[in-house]
Amino acid sequence: MKDECLRFETSSYFPKDSSEPILEYVVTNIIGDNFPLNITNHSTCEINICYDGEFNLGYDGNLIPCKKGDVVLVNPYANHGFSAAKSASFYILGIKNIQFDIPNDNVLVLNCDISDIIQIV
Repeated sequence: MKDECLRFETSSYFPKDSSEPILEYVVTNIIGDNFPLNITNHSTCEINICYDGEFNLGYDGNLIPCKKGDVVLVNPYANHGFSAAKSASFYILGIKNIQFDIPNDNVLVLNCDISDIIQIV
C-alpha cells in the first residue's frame, strides 16, 4: 500500500489571534508497509484516531503499539512519530490553544473499541 495523506486546513475559518481552542487541521493519514519512524513536534495538540490496521507510536525512546480503535492524545511540543510494519490508517485532529492534562506525560494512548469511536464521532 502506498502512503497517502489528505490534509484540510481549517485555521482560515478562525481569528488568528484567538486564545480559544481552534481546530487547526484535519488529516487522513494512511501509512504503508514498513513505514519508518519519523520524529516530529509542533505547537498544536493532536488527537489521533486509528480506524484501520496497527502502528507504533514513537515517544520518549519507546515504541507503543496502537491498533484499530485506539485514540492517541499528544500534547504540544511532545517529540513523537509513527511507524508501521503493515499498513495503518488514522485521522489526526490538530487543535491549537489547548493542552491535555495527562499525568506524568505528554502522550496518552486510549485503547478503545472501534464501535465506541463510531458512537462518539
